[in-house]
Amino acid sequence: CVGPSMIPTFNAQGDVVVTEKLSVRFDKLSKGDVVVAVSPKDCSQLICKRIIGMPGDRVCVNPDGSHRRFRTVPRNHVWLQGDNLRNSTDSRVYGPVSLSLVKSRVAFKLWPPNEMRRVHSFVSSAALPREPDSDLLSDDQGATPTDELRQTIDSVLLDSAASNSAAPSLTT
Repeated sequence: CVGPSMIPTFNAQGDVVVTEKLSVRFDKLSKGDVVVAVSPKDCSQLICKRIIGMPGDRVCVNPDGSHRRFRTVPRNHVWLQGDNLRNSTDSRVYGPVSLSLVKSRVAFKLWPPNEMRRVHSFVSSAALPREPDSDLLSDDQGATPTDELRQTIDSVLLDSAASNSAAPSLTT
């Protein structure tokens, strides 16, 4: 993932991440997951964003605004936002994203080595219509990054067809 939209989760200069496709294939994506998707604005680009809303959820369109507006995510779509709201082109610009454009879920950050860890699912309360008292919803389970990485790598299916094709660039 490269670019400023996912700071502080990822560095603007780019990080190496491990993604998995099983969550997408078996409809196991959740609010708070970081995903890689085809850009709705340019199909030759991939984007890396966090799921803020699932189908049927109400999401805040302008979480930094004084007059907050909300929108319901349509069926078969997700609402994607960067963690760095001030520097992210996301669903606030291009609207809900079709689930068919979501390609994988980011499971681990591998590079830089001193930041190797599992990528946690969370949603800022500013993006939610309820829960105004909570700043962060997290699913931290306390396992070590190495243990989680081994488990994920053991469980991930490699898509050899995708590795043989020309990969589009990944931007945030």
